[in-house]
Amino acid sequence: MKKHITPIIIATIFILPAGMKAQDITPSEGIIAYNDAPRACWVVNVDPEPKTLKKAWKDYVKDDFDVSLKGIGFLSNRDVLTAEEAVVRPISPDPLNFYTRIVEDVNGSEMKLFAELNPGDYANPTDHTGEFRAMRRILEDFLAEYLPTYYQGRVNDAEKRMVELADEREKLKKEITRDSEKISSLEEEIEQRRLELESNQNQLDLAESKLEARRQKLERIRNQLR
Repeated sequence: MKKHITPIIIATIFILPAGMKAQDITPSEGIIAYNDAPRACWVVNVDPEPKTLKKAWKDYVKDDFDVSLKGIGFLSNRDVLTAEEAVVRPISPDPLNFYTRIVEDVNGSEMKLFAELNPGDYANPTDHTGEFRAMRRILEDFLAEYLPTYYQGRVNDAEKRMVELADEREKLKKEITRDSEKISSLEEEIEQRRLELESNQNQLDLAESKLEARRQKLERIRNQLR
């Protein structure tokens, strides 16, 4: 049996990633329609997605109470996880049917916990106060144990991605620097070529001027010899 965490500290024992709004994870009394009738239940809304939450809940129930939940696993992903004729000692020493409905909501998952103590007789705050409160403690203990790990995992993922993005940024900076140096080098080469072209053009103009002058001089000499 795992050591449980005091329910009072549930909302303060985990660290949320920066900018994430803390959510109310206190289970509240609710109603669920099951087998064509309303049943009392405990309900809570949490951030993890349904499939992730179902797997974590299944592992927790197995580890803490040696109860196997059906409905999530290989080729199976039902809304309602069930354990029939199971002994969940914090609730009752007698076999009962233990149910959990986990479905997607706007922010993550809605989780509803309810139990059938006897055929057609479900735990509720009026007729089975002790059993109903025990269900809440189970849910609180699970949330207190699981959510810190879940959020820490998200923090670790975010930090890992930040490192990857920092590496990508450094590579891009190096590429930009390298390309800038190439451009700078090309600009220097272009300027040098321009100056060379300008010099060659000047020399060509001078050579043509000299050639024209010599042509005129030669013409004068020819005229004098006639």
